[in-house]
Amino acid sequence: MTEETFRWHPDRDDVYDGNVFKDTLLGDVPCSAFRKIAGKSFTMNGGSHSLTLAPVPEDIDVFMEWGEPAESWIDNPPLTRIAINSGTLKMVAGVPTSTAVAVLGLGVEDAVVQLDITGTFTVQDVNVEGSGRPVDDGPVPASTINIYPNGRFLVGKENATRVTGFAGGFDINVHDGGTMSVTAHTLDLTSGTYTIGDRAAAGPCSVELIAQPATASPGDVPVSDADGALLSDNLRISCTSASSSRLQAISMAFTATHIKAEDTASLTIGCNSIAFDESVKTDRPVVFETGTIFAVGQGSAVISFTSASGGPAPFKFTDMAREYPKGLFNFVTADGANKGKFKFLDIGSAFDFSAMIHRGLITIDGTPDNGAKTTWGWEVDPELPSRSYFTIHLK
Repeated sequence: MTEETFRWHPDRDDVYDGNVFKDTLLGDVPCSAFRKIAGKSFTMNGGSHSLTLAPVPEDIDVFMEWGEPAESWIDNPPLTRIAINSGTLKMVAGVPTSTAVAVLGLGVEDAVVQLDITGTFTVQDVNVEGSGRPVDDGPVPASTINIYPNGRFLVGKENATRVTGFAGGFDINVHDGGTMSVTAHTLDLTSGTYTIGDRAAAGPCSVELIAQPATASPGDVPVSDADGALLSDNLRISCTSASSSRLQAISMAFTATHIKAEDTASLTIGCNSIAFDESVKTDRPVVFETGTIFAVGQGSAVISFTSASGGPAPFKFTDMAREYPKGLFNFVTADGANKGKFKFLDIGSAFDFSAMIHRGLITIDGTPDNGAKTTWGWEVDPELPSRSYFTIHLK
C-alpha cells in the first residue's frame, strides 16, 4: 500500500497525522509555499514522526507569513492557530544570500496568531519575527506562543548564524515542564509578556534567550552592527515556580522593561555591557510609565548578573558617570515573605552598596530604602569556588 503524501495548503486547514504520513520532508519550494492565510490552521499529531519544511529563500520570496492578511476581514481578524500536539515540526531554510534570508512571520498587520506547542518545534537558519497590532499607546503583540508540559520550542542551534534572528513582539507562556531555547545573532524583543512557570507542579520549565556573534555566515550575509546584542523594549518577564531562565548577550539594552522572579525561580542575566531606557532618546512609544525594573517577590527567587565571556558583572555602582534608573532593584513584600536575592558576579563592596542606596537604586515595594531594611554580603560560587557573588537582600 502506498503511503499518502502530506501537502501544505496556505488557504486551508491542514492536519498532519504521523501514523499516515510518517517522516516527511517538504523542500525545494519558495518560502511563500509555507504561508498560512489568516483564519486557517495547522494541526500536527505526529506521534514519533517529524515534518520538515525546507523552503529555499529567493530575492523576492523570503516570507512565510502565518496569519497572512485577507480581504475578507478588516477590523475583526480571525485567529490563525498552529497546534503542535505531538511529534516534531522542523523548519530549516536553504542557503541564504545577502538579499534572501527566510523569515517566519507570526502575525501580520492586524492578524492574530496562536502557536500551541506540546510536541517539538525547531527553527534553523530562519529569522522569527512577531508583529505588533497598533493601539493608542503603542503596539501590542499579534502573536501568542504557548509552550505546555513536555513542549519544546527551539530556535537556532548551539552556534548562531547571521540568518537566525528573533525579533518583534510576542506574548509567550512557558508552562511548568516546557522548554524554550533561542540562540540567534540578535534578539530584538519589542513589547509583549513572557510568563515563565505557572505553579502547576508539572516539573521545572526552562527558558534560554542567547544572542551571540555568528560563528558561521552561510552565503554572503553581511555582519550586522547588532551582532551579539539583546534589545528589550516595553517588555514584561515573569519567572515563577522552580523555573530556570537565562538571558545572555555581548551587550544588552533595556527600555521600560519589567522583570520579576518569585517562588524559587532563578534568572541569570549575562552580558559584557548593559544600558537602560534608551527609548527616551527616540520617538518610540513607551508603554510603561516607569523605567526598567528588576524585582524579586515572595519566596527565595534569585536574579544573578554575570558576563557573557567569563568576566565580572557589567555594573560599576560607584562610578557616578554611569547612569542607572532609580528603583532598578525592587523587593516586593506585599505577596508574602521575601527571601530573594540579587547577585552580582565578582564585583561589589560596602562602597557599592552605599552607592546603590545613595542613588536610589534599591527599593522595597517601590519605596527607596535608606539601608535600614536591606543589606549586602558575599556568596561563593558553588561551581567556581575561586569566584564570588556580591549579594543584596532584605534583612
